[in-house]
Amino acid sequence: MSEDKSQNYFYYQVQPKAPVFKSFTYKSELKLNIGQRIKIPFGKRKINGFILKKDISSKIEEKKIKKIVEIDENSIPLSPKRLSWMKWLSDYYNYPLGSILDLSFLKENFKKKSIPLKSSLTSSFPEKALLKLNKEQEDCINKILKQTRFQTHLIHGITGSGKTEVYIHLIAHILKQKKQALVLLPEIFLTPQIVKRLEKSFLNQIALLHSQISFSQKKQAWKSLLSGQKNLLVGTRSALFCPLPRLGLIIIDEEHDSSFKQEDKFRYHARDSAIVLAKELDIPIVLGSATPDFSSYKKALDSSYKLYELKKRAFKQSLPQVTVVDLKTKAKKSPYFWLSDLLLEKMTSALNKGKQVALFVNRRGQATALQCASCGHIQKCLNCDISLTLHQNEYLICHYCSFLEKKPLRCPSCNSDYWIERGFGTQKIEEGLKQIFPQYKILRVDRDSISSEEEMKNFIKQVEDQNVQIIIGTQMLSKGLNFPNIYLVGLILADMDFHLPDFRAEERSFQTLLQMAGRAGRTDFGEVILQTFNPEHSSIIFAKKHDYKNFFLTGINSRKAWAYPPFSRLCLLRIDSLKEQEGKNFAKQTAELAKKLAIPFQKNKSIKYGIQVLGPSPAPLMKIKNRYRFQILIKGENYLILDQFLNKLFPKIPKKSFIQVKTDRDPFSMF
Repeated sequence: MSEDKSQNYFYYQVQPKAPVFKSFTYKSELKLNIGQRIKIPFGKRKINGFILKKDISSKIEEKKIKKIVEIDENSIPLSPKRLSWMKWLSDYYNYPLGSILDLSFLKENFKKKSIPLKSSLTSSFPEKALLKLNKEQEDCINKILKQTRFQTHLIHGITGSGKTEVYIHLIAHILKQKKQALVLLPEIFLTPQIVKRLEKSFLNQIALLHSQISFSQKKQAWKSLLSGQKNLLVGTRSALFCPLPRLGLIIIDEEHDSSFKQEDKFRYHARDSAIVLAKELDIPIVLGSATPDFSSYKKALDSSYKLYELKKRAFKQSLPQVTVVDLKTKAKKSPYFWLSDLLLEKMTSALNKGKQVALFVNRRGQATALQCASCGHIQKCLNCDISLTLHQNEYLICHYCSFLEKKPLRCPSCNSDYWIERGFGTQKIEEGLKQIFPQYKILRVDRDSISSEEEMKNFIKQVEDQNVQIIIGTQMLSKGLNFPNIYLVGLILADMDFHLPDFRAEERSFQTLLQMAGRAGRTDFGEVILQTFNPEHSSIIFAKKHDYKNFFLTGINSRKAWAYPPFSRLCLLRIDSLKEQEGKNFAKQTAELAKKLAIPFQKNKSIKYGIQVLGPSPAPLMKIKNRYRFQILIKGENYLILDQFLNKLFPKIPKKSFIQVKTDRDPFSMF
């Protein structure tokens, strides 16, 4: 380091947007801000970089230090607290910091000059748009508002209990203080209905951010929030990275929903990440759900979170009556085997009275598999280890890699032309109901029929205007949508996902059952028909009673016995390889390394078991997109112990060009 180095340049530690975990020293004639985005030479390319700190102790030779080539003067530098939060995200989720930092900047050319929006710190809203609250809602709001600093609040409110109205009053309070609020939703398809409700209270204060809007719309929303022109951000998980300068409240609606967990590349959980951000900013965060995640509810019972129970529906309606139909004793040998006599009778009665009916089946398509009746051959995807789903009796589609082929006329194994359709999905239900109820308008809501926000808006309008009488849907239908005229809800096969190889399978099934049942009778009495082959299953028993708490108390004992979350923390290592044997060998070697490194943690007498390494084993879906998948599950007694272990393990895992090792902290899917 030359003596006159500091006289010519300013030196900075810079994090490149590249798949690296270390920062590098760069120089500039200009004095730059911490958290600023820049352009740097990196190898043979020029890429984005981010200034982490000033470098006053670099021992690198002057001639080896490269110059910063461009400066983003149009973006606001990240605050120290945002930087600290993002460093935590990088460490915790084992993902390059530069790629995370880039999420908080618009993807636009540095040289493009932007016109700043006029700042407006007004937070006017029509008071009359705030509905009258019941005592439970008032108590909840008053207690939350007393906590002005960081605290995680969990609102456990039954379906229809008016959680959104609580959110609106909390947001109104924050905006009056000239602060900003962030509301995260699990799905973009839920935004039209909740935004419509928020707009009644907050006029032009709302900005939307989600994957379905254009770049120009995102740019306008982003700048309106950073300038203070708008102060309420509603979006999906990625909206968390918009660097709101005056953030005073975070709300996570349907906090249990698995959509908050990103399942590829940067595998973060938006709810958990938002809690850490709220702690960093020292602001309150509110979680809401009728069926909270087990981990959240346990923290509430343990007083780590503040718990608020909304046990009554907002407009004093009773919860819908749930009737269970045992399909074992009611099996039918007809094309409509999936429709019990009771559900048919109840549907006919409701439709005759001018009421709407919603049917839930957790599979899209016509049939989940096409099987040869002669030899038993099942038509599978060429790229994945999974059966193809029949759509419209014409195409076979893989729901993992989108492989598509025409339905074959003959079996490729034995040349028979006798195919059997195994299982059923939304399309088969729709076809059957058109035969049974030709006089009524039927609408299907799944990923095949609705793929944009505009299509969802159109669906919601048709249902709200009562231009449709029967709605058939998948999970999309269960997620917080509010349709006042739905009297009857039918769950075609309630136990479809009970026995999946995932420790959360029962919890998720129960959440879906209760959420879907909650679509019935939102403004009047309603009924739910729950068809099942397992009427004695705990999920069915407690769903019939709308009893979340006792379902939790039953299920949590099993989690404790097997040391699964919330009694441990998990990390899933996924090994993907183009060649099966090489992937298998690499997984075995990695598991052996992990088990060896776990020994010191297991011998520590001050802890129970420290670290457990389970596997390797083939993933439940072993082949996806022509890659073979193996996994190792690492179980830590708590997150600190797991952090210590992973910090020792990750640097020792060898890097191979033909093998991908993917880290998933707190995995939501074991597939």
